[in-house]
Amino acid sequence: MDMRFEFPVAEGVQGGRKFYTACVPFNALARLLAIDTGNVLDRSQRAVDPKRAKAISKYICDNSGSFVLPALTGVVEDPSLEFKPTSKGSAVGMLSLSMDAAIKLFDGQHRATGILDAITIKKEQLKNQQVTIQLFINMTLQDRQQAFSDINSNAKAVSTSLNLAYNKRNQQAQQFNELIDMVDSWQGAIDYENNIVKQGSTMLFSFRHVVDANQLLLGLKKGEQPDELQLVKASNWWNNIAEFAGWTLDADKRAQSRTSLITLNAVGLMVLARIGAAVLASTTSANAVAAALSKIDWSRSGDFWQGNVVSADGNLVTKSSAQAEAANNIVQCMELKPAEPPKVNVKGMDAGHAEDFYSLVGMPEELTITPFSKASFKGWRCGSSQLFIYGKSDNNTAFITFKKVRDGSPLCYPVLHAFYVKRLSDPTIDIGEFKTWAEAEQAAAEFLAAKVAA
Repeated sequence: MDMRFEFPVAEGVQGGRKFYTACVPFNALARLLAIDTGNVLDRSQRAVDPKRAKAISKYICDNSGSFVLPALTGVVEDPSLEFKPTSKGSAVGMLSLSMDAAIKLFDGQHRATGILDAITIKKEQLKNQQVTIQLFINMTLQDRQQAFSDINSNAKAVSTSLNLAYNKRNQQAQQFNELIDMVDSWQGAIDYENNIVKQGSTMLFSFRHVVDANQLLLGLKKGEQPDELQLVKASNWWNNIAEFAGWTLDADKRAQSRTSLITLNAVGLMVLARIGAAVLASTTSANAVAAALSKIDWSRSGDFWQGNVVSADGNLVTKSSAQAEAANNIVQCMELKPAEPPKVNVKGMDAGHAEDFYSLVGMPEELTITPFSKASFKGWRCGSSQLFIYGKSDNNTAFITFKKVRDGSPLCYPVLHAFYVKRLSDPTIDIGEFKTWAEAEQAAAEFLAAKVAA
């Protein structure tokens, strides 16, 4: 008896050719696929890159409960192929294939190879998962090669910026996306579509470069998550240097100045990130460094940049070694003092030992809150709001925010709220509302100590 494969399919016509769309279980794929190998002119697929196929296999195995694979496309070679419609004239039915049928792909070779590898690792979990295959019939080798060329000639790779923005599994990128809201001058000025901001664009930087810059600033590896305090430090740095960097100029002036100012290009952003990393590792405040940096000529013609990030013909040099050299030249001129290794015992912290925490992060600046010129609180300015970090241990953080609340009259009155959060992805716990900094500080310290002790 002739043993055959049968799959539910939909029949269609594309470009004058009949095709069938089938959902094939992973465990049947190996028996159907004929990997297109041999001389390059005797096949219709690129050679399989083992690393790329292995990366797809890892993606499937790591996300076996939630993964998405685009359809495979190829030609089925089987003289006995038979389509059995569910009813007369129906485009839906069963496709019957001989056990000797061979499917030669001209799109999706790496996905298919990745699937075959993944099922050897997690067979029981994956064997009944399915992949869509678009199967054409009656295609010669020349037809398949032309189809491969057509598909790849019209394909456009997704930008790294857009991929980072959409990839919710990349927690580092998502946290840096949240950081953008903490930097005033970056609001609405980050390009999520492109990897490189075009010369006449009103955008400041691409999201890809924002991620790269913050990795440099905070000394993080790819995928390594920043904690809440690191995000605060990063936003504090970017906010302090925004004005002299030209980021606060209106959008049209920024676009006009891009060709003249280094700081309005990704190269300048990376230089500033490297300088910032040195500042964060020192006892010097970001505010003081920003004041010193504002006196430097940041135009392409400036002496500091010649021979490192600006070439002899006046073009920007994007090599990381050139950026590091430019940053090091500036850091050496500032003679930053390295910070002592922090020794903080948060378990024993109370309102009277806030200095223990501030010795780790540096004393915050005094902020004057308008319209109350006499009211000032210790804190770091983050975006358009005020964020006051009080204490931290591991992932446990207690912080205090200042808000202006209207009571029905035209005037506002200040309200302090203390909060606790373990991770950025967790909801905050409202510790309470307070009238004075001392009261809020006391409550935050006690709450944090209790959480750490627990």
